[in-house]
Amino acid sequence: MFYSRPADIPLAHLPNLLELEVAFTDTYDGLGEAVRQAPQLQSLCLFWITHEVDEVIHEVVAAISHLPNLAMLAIQHGTTYTPIPAAACAQFCAALRGRARLRRLFCNLRIRHDDCAAHLDMLATLPNLEILALVTEDVLCVEFLAELQRCLPAQLSVLMLSHTYADSHGPQAFLRFWQHFSNLSFLRVEAWAAPGLTAHDIVHHAGKSLQLVQYRGDVLDVEHWEDGQTMLWPWSTQKILLRGIEDSGCEGWNWYMRHSLA
Repeated sequence: MFYSRPADIPLAHLPNLLELEVAFTDTYDGLGEAVRQAPQLQSLCLFWITHEVDEVIHEVVAAISHLPNLAMLAIQHGTTYTPIPAAACAQFCAALRGRARLRRLFCNLRIRHDDCAAHLDMLATLPNLEILALVTEDVLCVEFLAELQRCLPAQLSVLMLSHTYADSHGPQAFLRFWQHFSNLSFLRVEAWAAPGLTAHDIVHHAGKSLQLVQYRGDVLDVEHWEDGQTMLWPWSTQKILLRGIEDSGCEGWNWYMRHSLA
């Protein structure tokens, strides 16, 4: 739904509403107060945010404080990978800590290096996560992958990792990663600078659950054989865009792609 401001949403008249997807054109002020009228909500998704990040996060934190059954949260900023201020990040982490019902978390705001450890510690308190988009300033390296194994549950099925830089240590760098995340069916990896890192390095030790990998803009289907994997030709731009609105055959993929491609 498109509304100019949160007060325009008739939530008091929608007692059976479980999922809310909105984009506000004027302001996010009052979102928390508006959502107070719909404590039954299980999903809150915000699209095409163009407002000040700290103001939006303040309202998001207020909103989710009224949603004890929140299972899905998506925050999609209109300017890709806009940094989240330290104070707003701390508020966000405090609000989500211990949310055992939360299964899906998409946020394309970039976590600054100084805030990344606290953010990962918060993620470690979400034992039922199935889908996660994680955008950070940290280097994608063996040590960071080890932190993910410490903090994230093994049942993750969709994971997006976006970093400013990636070290290349060959396929061995991802060996323990795949031993832990054996349920992943879709992995997206982005790095602004990643000398030497290839899609083959990323998927070499992947289990047979992996069906799709996205790296450097290419989306590749993965086929498994007895002695390894084969990555097929990259999806066309048209196919990628259509996947944002069509049924991919996997409801979790549909949810992630709708927010990733919006």
